[in-house]
Amino acid sequence: MPDPAAPPADGDGQDDAGAKPGSRASFGLPPRRRGRPAGPDRVPLHVRVTLDVDQLVSEIAEHTGDGPQDIVEEAVRRYAAALRRSGKLPKEPVVPGATVIA
Repeated sequence: MPDPAAPPADGDGQDDAGAKPGSRASFGLPPRRRGRPAGPDRVPLHVRVTLDVDQLVSEIAEHTGDGPQDIVEEAVRRYAAALRRSGKLPKEPVVPGATVIA
């Protein structure tokens, strides 16, 4: 008889049958959890993406070894740089402490 206090067999610590709608588990996708060393101070940013974008992030992560946070941060920096080059965003950041990538 399995121990009711033991984590589920897949090791992610959650019961996949009770997955929240819209979660990776509800689509039958594996959890995407990576440990990372302490880095710069961060603030929470909550967004919902379409399944195709989620799959792109997973594909990029598998090929580069980067985590989703690294991928999204790089994408936002590159998008801001492109907007700055096109003149659609000021050349100097309006937010104090923001970095400018040419």
